[in-house]
Amino acid sequence: RVTLTLVDGLGRVAGILVDDARTPGIYTVSASVPSVGPFSSGTYFLRLLARDPVTGVSEQVLQPFTVLR
Repeated sequence: RVTLTLVDGLGRVAGILVDDARTPGIYTVSASVPSVGPFSSGTYFLRLLARDPVTGVSEQVLQPFTVLR
């Protein structure tokens, strides 16, 4: 299972971009998902959480980015 979440600088979830089962590979995700809406200026983090359903092992990656309007 893969979850890609957009989190603001205070740790609040601003939107969920992906939340489903995916096979290993390279994917492109658009941040113009209706559930996310427009972003205010500020620092955000993309949090990628991947969990192997067989072993139960999870990996998490956090990537910061800045939005300027």
